[in-house]
Amino acid sequence: LRNNLDFAGFIFPRKANFARAEFLTSHKCNFSGAEFRGECDFSGAKFRGECDFSGAEFRGLSDFSRAGFSKKCDFSFASFQGLSLFEECNFRNECKYTHAEFLNVSFNCSSFYKKADFIKCKFNVLNPNLTIPAKLPRDYRENKKSNENFIQDFRKNPIWYHDRSVYFVSTIFHMNIDFGHSLFAGQAYFNDIEIQKVGSFESCFFSVVPSFLQTKIPCDVFNRIEVAYPTQKSTLWNKENRPPNESWVKKLFSKTSNESATGYYRKLKQLAIESKNHDQEQKFFAMEIKSKRFHEETSFFSMALSVAYGSVSNFGFSILRPFMWLVFLTLLCTACFYCLSSTKNFWLALFYSLSNCLPFGGLWRQSEYLFQQLFPCAESWSSVQQLTYYSLITLNGLLGFIFIFLIGLGLRNRFRL
Repeated sequence: LRNNLDFAGFIFPRKANFARAEFLTSHKCNFSGAEFRGECDFSGAKFRGECDFSGAEFRGLSDFSRAGFSKKCDFSFASFQGLSLFEECNFRNECKYTHAEFLNVSFNCSSFYKKADFIKCKFNVLNPNLTIPAKLPRDYRENKKSNENFIQDFRKNPIWYHDRSVYFVSTIFHMNIDFGHSLFAGQAYFNDIEIQKVGSFESCFFSVVPSFLQTKIPCDVFNRIEVAYPTQKSTLWNKENRPPNESWVKKLFSKTSNESATGYYRKLKQLAIESKNHDQEQKFFAMEIKSKRFHEETSFFSMALSVAYGSVSNFGFSILRPFMWLVFLTLLCTACFYCLSSTKNFWLALFYSLSNCLPFGGLWRQSEYLFQQLFPCAESWSSVQQLTYYSLITLNGLLGFIFIFLIGLGLRNRFRL
């Protein structure tokens, strides 16, 4: 096709077939604002000049697999309401997807040789006019024997393949890639991607933990990234429309809906460590521990420790929580010692409680003196009173030591001592 092509605002009511077409014109190929109401097939197409799909609307299957873009291509503000295939594409020049919206898209095995701009994109966002079944396949690639058979399958039953995922598997970015402020409302796969220059996921929001397995990317990629922790009973949400607050019991014993989430969080933690982003490292570490519940950790004891560690110290990152628990423990033991004492002296009971849980400051040396002043009739105690006393002492000392240790751990993690 050598002549200038201007399909700006054009409506394609049925299938638009440009498969293996070669757009040889040196001028811009203009599809801006076009509306593809049926399938559009650009598979194997070669765009020798600039192409403009800005503001275009793709309502059905849009197939750009194995397409080549020699000049700049612009898909900004485009809306892909069906399955979009950009697999094995070659973007030889800059490509722009700013503010584009995708329902289900795959960029597997594609190569980006210049800057790729995905700023403020929305991935896996459902169009309100589409009817999506409740039960969806885990991954349409499990049923994909070949690209041709898969597309034929999709044409027979297109709604079945709306698994609301985005795929960048084995994709190579030779220059800068920017996903800043993008929203991923479904599962995102960035397995085995390669970013050779600068990459940015700054302020991205993932409602489902993304997969970066077998991926090596530069530092400072995950600045202020936000990854939600959806549970099995949670629905899809975004920043503007979050689900109602669940009870604290459900939050403590929440079960992640993805059995592979632990490995995904572990990889994100590793990437945060490599980029020396301590805050992100702590966040992903906490999510990794939570995601193990009911999957890798199934015993009651291990899950109880996990819940206690998270609720008491926010997985070693909080200073205020263990301090408040220490204050509560001290006041509780003080009240118990006060009730058990015959002298009824509150300050003696308080100092005695502190001497048992604080192993420094010299206060523990006065514990024997405080005991004699607080319990002058200890020799006449019954067996129940003795058992109560020794139980309080053990609880006071053991939990006090744990809370002090967690305070120190929080200080160390917060200020990286």
